[in-house]
Amino acid sequence: MKKEEFLRKLILGLLLVVTCSFAQRTLFTQPIGSDTFRVKGDACLWTRYYFQQTTDSLSAKSYDNSFGRAYGFIGATVQYGRYAYARYYYDLGEINGKPAYDLIAGLTCRNFDLRFGQLKPPTGYENMAAPWKVDFIDYTMAAANHTPTGATRDIGLQVSYNHKYFQPIVALVNGNGRNMTKDNNMFKDVVFRAMITPLGKPTLFIGGNGYIGNDTFAAKGKARPFTRYSGEVCWVEPKFFVRGEYLMGKDTMGTPDTLGRPTARKLNSFYVAAGFRAANVQPVVRYEQFTLAGNKTTTLAFGANYFAFHDMVKPMLNISLIRDAARKADYAKVMFQVQAAFW
Repeated sequence: MKKEEFLRKLILGLLLVVTCSFAQRTLFTQPIGSDTFRVKGDACLWTRYYFQQTTDSLSAKSYDNSFGRAYGFIGATVQYGRYAYARYYYDLGEINGKPAYDLIAGLTCRNFDLRFGQLKPPTGYENMAAPWKVDFIDYTMAAANHTPTGATRDIGLQVSYNHKYFQPIVALVNGNGRNMTKDNNMFKDVVFRAMITPLGKPTLFIGGNGYIGNDTFAAKGKARPFTRYSGEVCWVEPKFFVRGEYLMGKDTMGTPDTLGRPTARKLNSFYVAAGFRAANVQPVVRYEQFTLAGNKTTTLAFGANYFAFHDMVKPMLNISLIRDAARKADYAKVMFQVQAAFW
């Protein structure tokens, strides 16, 4: 057995034990003088199955089904006193099935937070939410199009301010995506997010976010603009949630023309989602319309989540009906996922 494969199986086994042990979030606390050294842990493990029927423009049907291998992560946050912290995040299969890790160092003072490292660019709700808080198995198509590298992390510097009624965040990132040690963007990209919380708590917010930078195919020293702007409304309570987002933007990542030159694209997208919880069962529904370079895809997704063991185990069932105008095809997709987590 190769060393990498053995390490993966060992970590996956430990992760399964940890996520099913329902440990407390705070793992270790040690007073040091007038300050406190604290270690917190979180973990998540999920595996899934899907069945899909495709109907093409000639009404011909094809079928596909597959079990997905287990995915998951282990995270640890170290806090020293009130001002300094660091976070390590190990992902078992983020990029092409290969393990990846994040490392962040941060400083806090009053309501300000400054962090440096590989972090989540501050974009939409889905990308910013903790994995175990996501209500659907599949993310929206918009979630993968906030940045030129998709719904992933990037290396950079971020500053934020947390006020009772508003929370602005600004980040400067390489724009190359996660675990990319070679930086191909000399200009750097700016990502920002701002939220207004009229009730004085984060359960209800109205906000917007944006990305101003270059696409990942730009040669070093040559700008190829990539812009995204989004507005969102979100109301999340223990018993229900309602949220929606509108995303628009332009880039030069279209199919090259006959001379091999990149072509411009426009993006327009919106989605609305809702769900309510009755005891341990949560029915959910979501509608999305996504248009990129004139090609429109509409998706209606609905299903149910079940919460067990103090919400740490969550079986999820989703049914998605998808119409892809570009491929002139309709898809009916059924997905089942089991998730175990602690935080």
